[in-house]
Amino acid sequence: MLSERVKSEYKLYKHQEEAIRLIDSSRRSLVVSSPTGTGKTLIAYYAIARAVESGKSATYTSPLRALCNQKYNELAGKGYPNVVLSTGDKSLFEVVEEEIGKARVLVATFERLDSLTRRYSDTSVVREWIGKLGTLVVDEAHMVMDRGRGAQLEGAIARILSLNPEARIVMLGAAIGNPDTIANWVKGEVVSTQWRPVKLTVEIKPGRLGEDWVLHRIASTLRRGGNVLVFSFTRRDTVRNAIMLRRLVETVKPLSQRERGEVEKSAKRILSEARMSLTETLTRLMLSGVAFHHAGLPRVAREEVERLFHNRVLRVVTATTTLAYGVNYPARLVVIDGVKRFNPRHNMWELVPREEILNMCGRAGRPGYDPEGYVIILCHGIRDYTEATLEYRGLQPVVVESMLHSNLDSQVLATLACKPGYEFLEQWLKNTLAYITGKVTVGDLEATVKSLAEMGFTRDYEVTDYGRLVAKLYITPSTAKMFERMIPKVRDIREILYVIVGSPEVEGASVKDVEAVKMWISGVPERTILDRLGVEPGRLYYLTETLEWLAYSFSRIAEYHDYKDAAFKALALSKMLRYGVPFGKAMEAYDYERKHNIPKHKIRRIVLAKQKA
Repeated sequence: MLSERVKSEYKLYKHQEEAIRLIDSSRRSLVVSSPTGTGKTLIAYYAIARAVESGKSATYTSPLRALCNQKYNELAGKGYPNVVLSTGDKSLFEVVEEEIGKARVLVATFERLDSLTRRYSDTSVVREWIGKLGTLVVDEAHMVMDRGRGAQLEGAIARILSLNPEARIVMLGAAIGNPDTIANWVKGEVVSTQWRPVKLTVEIKPGRLGEDWVLHRIASTLRRGGNVLVFSFTRRDTVRNAIMLRRLVETVKPLSQRERGEVEKSAKRILSEARMSLTETLTRLMLSGVAFHHAGLPRVAREEVERLFHNRVLRVVTATTTLAYGVNYPARLVVIDGVKRFNPRHNMWELVPREEILNMCGRAGRPGYDPEGYVIILCHGIRDYTEATLEYRGLQPVVVESMLHSNLDSQVLATLACKPGYEFLEQWLKNTLAYITGKVTVGDLEATVKSLAEMGFTRDYEVTDYGRLVAKLYITPSTAKMFERMIPKVRDIREILYVIVGSPEVEGASVKDVEAVKMWISGVPERTILDRLGVEPGRLYYLTETLEWLAYSFSRIAEYHDYKDAAFKALALSKMLRYGVPFGKAMEAYDYERKHNIPKHKIRRIVLAKQKA
């Protein structure tokens, strides 16, 4: 049996044995709170296997596409039946893949989970999926308290609890300081431990990555056969730090001839599938045994860096927090370069939340790879050092609180789109963490419904056609109303671009950001944009992807209100943003992708090359 095979893969720790006992002995949900590196993934896979063996299906959800891709490959590779991956571009959230209804194991991001649950009433595929759901695994469950995504995750879980009370929710987290409260929410049991199989030593010190004492610690780790993972908080810094550490790695632990040959093969694969200035820089660094990793890299590049670091060919990887979640990388030393991150929404520098620091620390000293793990948290200044020492001292798990109140109107609209009627809406509310902990009341719910009705999204506790469209598009009601007001005023694509850049969904867009996007849709080479404006590659990627979704949403709302010209121009803009091509080439690029099914960055090169010819 699949579940027996999962258990036999490793010698089980005590908390794993306890979790498996609870999964076998009841249908109750489960909250597992334990440090990174203590085998929560095994518990997840066991719960999924038991659901499949009982004739039900299972869904695994996590915050990152990269992590979902990894889990999809692992589950399919381990013989789980009919594994389906659904992460998707936001511009495609209106679409529900037919195979979801037939999936035995679905792997999805938090946003995709939220989006799918909104479609219960109008899509039989979603009804089929939720109806046979036996287990929902929520990895990195402390993300419920994330200011940007927590409300979506909480709202989706509450809808599943309301639609299928028999489904088991398995909440996994390294930073859950109040597991009993979370268990009360999902009506489950608790397995909690602070024990870690590999000793971890954490130091918080003032300093910067380039200082001699830090470089000495990195060199010492490399000499003793360990690998090093350096976390930074911008994609630009990951590249800068990798370049800075290149000479150190070449001097202290150069690649062997065999290792260099392996890296050359990876570099060739990366450049053949995704040649751009960023990947050219990456592959040059890889040949020295160092690399960077962030979400702005093409998937093939991330996969090769992950594989080579896992196999200990790459000595040092500098990364954003994309590598802080759920992935088993053998780093003996983790260096966290700074404790503050710029928040464009609030236009200020903020201390990185403790739960994120905990996840980064958890990458050090992984079982089966290193006898001990070491973490250096660098503070760029005495004030940062003082704040970090107080906030991170002991690195205790955090109390996970609801953030539903910050996005209540969107989640109420989503729930009424899921299933109409006051009775279901009230049931959904009572299945939220916010209600259980007293942060949102029935009075708040009724006030929100009244507001949505006044805006035309609901009527008598049912969504209007307009409200259903907005729920499917995954934009906030306030953004939809802003688009509605501006549609009659816009005259051309440039004005539509300015409208969507100013929407709440876009974080801290600057004049430089807008100029970069304008250059992108004019077909200017990416390297020219980055060099001329100094915009991060990852920032350009974020902007074009987010604005593509918003331009598509603008188009659909314009179409609903019968503004055909604005709808056409906004749809064309969404394609221009997707492929980075001028207006006259947007639909050609779209047709090319449909016919040939190749990555969009390749389509950009092909279409622009034809234009020059």
